[in-house]
Formats: sequence, C-alpha cells, structure tokens
Amino acid sequence: MLVGRGQVATEWVMGFGHRVSWWDRDPTVAELDAVTGQVPTILISGDAHNGWLNSAALALFGVSHHEGPVFDAEWFPLYERVMAFGGWAEMQAAGQADVLQHCLELGIVGFRDFSRTADPAEWVGREDFPLRVSLGVYPEGMEERTALGVRAGDPLLGAAFAGPELRHVQGPLKVIADGSIGSYTAFCVDEYPASAGGGHGLLNVPEPELESLLSRATGAGLDVA
Repeated sequence: MLVGRGQVATEWVMGFGHRVSWWDRDPTVAELDAVTGQVPTILISGDAHNGWLNSAALALFGVSHHEGPVFDAEWFPLYERVMAFGGWAEMQAAGQADVLQHCLELGIVGFRDFSRTADPAEWVGREDFPLRVSLGVYPEGMEERTALGVRAGDPLLGAAFAGPELRHVQGPLKVIADGSIGSYTAFCVDEYPASAGGGHGLLNVPEPELESLLSRATGAGLDVA
C-alpha cells in the first residue's frame, strides 16, 4: 500500500495503525519484504502491542529473524528503541506545540504520561509546559518512586518541588498484565480461533506476581491504572 502510493522513503519507513485481528492470519515478514525490499520498514499496530518489521528493520535493530510480527513482552523494549530512531523523537517534538494549543482550545488542562522512558526531573524542569502532568510508572520503576516516599498526587520529586500550582504529580502504576484483543494476545478464558493461532493469549504477569505488585503499590500509596 505504501509502495502503491509512492510514499516509501529512501532511508526508512514507519507506519502505524494496523491490527492483526482484521485479518484471518498473522502477516509475515516475507510479505512485507516483498513490497519494501531493503528499506527498513517498521509498522506499529494500532494497539501498540506488536510491531511488524521487515528483514532490513529486524537486522537494523539486531532482532533475530521472525516469521511474523513481534508481540508484547518482546515488542515493548523494541518499541522504545524504535521511538528514538531516525529522528522520530524530534518529529514528535516539532508537532507538540500545535497539539498542545489544540488541547487548550478544547479546555483540556492535563494528561497522564505513561511513556516508559519519561524522566520526572525533566518534567519538573519544563516550567513553560502549559498542561498539568500526571506521570505514570511501570513495575520496573516503582521501587525508585516509592523509595522517595512519593504517593499518588504528590509532587514528582517530593514536597520541596511542589511549586505554587502543583503541575507535575505522581500518577498511577501501570501493569501490562496481558496482551490486546487487537493483536489476538489478550488473555481470555475461551481459546482464539485456529485461524488466529488458537491458544488463550499472553499472560505477561503471572497472577501471584500481579497480586504482589498491586499490594506493594497500594501499600505505598500509589493508585493502579
């Protein structure tokens, strides 16, 4: 489709929005190779739970060969690397001003940031940012936050950094416990159809570990998304 529209870049291609649940089977790397050739191509699913990369992109990121998309637990670390690739971060930043202005025009005054690489100190340093920010945290970063004694709604770096408007606050813990229906990886009681690969989906966090995480989070004063 990208080739047909004449939109293939000379260096790399990034796309977003497909859902494997729209098709009767998983797409293959070979099929993507057939239309993209040696141009590194990264297609991010609409639910962000999988990435469909061609062989050139897999090699570029040092990922072992896959027959089809990279899913969930294996995909999320790669997703962060993709977001920092090829000037993508700079392109996002360039469009941010227009998006923020549109938010203000709609009366939106705040949002939650669930990006894995968000830095609390960086947010606190952005005094000119016009919206209130609630910064979420993932399990791998929870101990660092709770060690500071920061609870839900507290200033990100503690009371000394509250500021007069309390615009940067601690958000909830986010646990990606299972996959997504759009990627046929949400953990379900009933099996998926054979055409979708069967099985019950992916359980990223076993139940005992999930219970422990939730207990520790709520005990430390964090909300859970």
